[in-house]
Amino acid sequence: MTNPVPRQILCTHRGRRVGTPDGHQASGLHQWRSAIESKAECRLVMLEAKEPSAIHAAVKDQRPDVLLLFPDWRWPAETAITLCRDLQTQGVRIAFVDYYATANSPHFGVLPYVDVYVKRQVLRDRSLYQRALAGGTPFTEFVHNNLSIECADWGFRSALDVDQSYKIVVGWNLGVLQRYHRMARVSRRLGFAWSFRPYELNARFGVVPLNASGDWYEKYRAFCFDAVERLPRRPRMPGFGRVGRRRYFTELLMSRTVLSPFGWGEVCFRDYEAVASGCLLLKPTMDHLETAPDIYKAGETYVPLRWDLADLEEKLEWIRAHPGESRQIVERAQRVLCDYFEQNQFVDMVVSVLARVPRF
Repeated sequence: MTNPVPRQILCTHRGRRVGTPDGHQASGLHQWRSAIESKAECRLVMLEAKEPSAIHAAVKDQRPDVLLLFPDWRWPAETAITLCRDLQTQGVRIAFVDYYATANSPHFGVLPYVDVYVKRQVLRDRSLYQRALAGGTPFTEFVHNNLSIECADWGFRSALDVDQSYKIVVGWNLGVLQRYHRMARVSRRLGFAWSFRPYELNARFGVVPLNASGDWYEKYRAFCFDAVERLPRRPRMPGFGRVGRRRYFTELLMSRTVLSPFGWGEVCFRDYEAVASGCLLLKPTMDHLETAPDIYKAGETYVPLRWDLADLEEKLEWIRAHPGESRQIVERAQRVLCDYFEQNQFVDMVVSVLARVPRF
């Protein structure tokens, strides 16, 4: 019995600059390329190609069996549809990699022209994609209806054809970088005494005045900042606002708890930075999403909050009163994160995605 000819996999990405969602998720493919090639019996070529013309040229040059396509979230829907339709006409098998921050997408219109749609986080209740939610997601609708933050005109969404929805699979998110594994192993090895860290709460996220004009995202961040400011028992904190990278990570290692509000989407860099640094993650509840690495097990790997942060004081008091249980949550979260890397879960996910793309 002869071995199958290795499939040629082309990934057209938008750069691998760490600190950007597209760069983070493309970097995962680069870091584990050899393992992916070995397990999937393929050859993986990674090329930076940002515009449709460059993607067409890369496909023509490489003649791949499968294209892992990183689009631009700023593309008009018709641009993405036209590109995928043209490539499909040429016989190209496509895995469309949606690294976008939100659980919705402006590009669901490509579904008839791709073989699989890989999305970094997906709503557990897929029927919600059929509803005309304000802002496109359950969270933006909540913000719109309950916090008096206007987001109904935010157009980052599209209609989802139910007959095509089976192509949507949960992909990998911002937590795939190996540096998070290294950070977690170092913080666990050094055994930082969690209860003796000097800062009770770290809330270093971008803030604007509550009455400032801006997008709904900025207003929600301001709302979260105000919730911290109004705490009757102010926790010891390193401060607000942006600081340099070295100081930021030093402060994480000195912090017991990190508050990480939602941004444009629910999953944030700060979530993985906090867990890797041995902090207790305090975050609006994530029960409505599927994503990976999944450090979002309520009460097991993070402490969930209501989306309006009405229970922030209550949860901080619980953490103060239960240092042992809090430390166990930190340890479980770090174990989940380390298992993701040590068990090659990212490689398995990419291989399973490729397995969904039919061979010619």
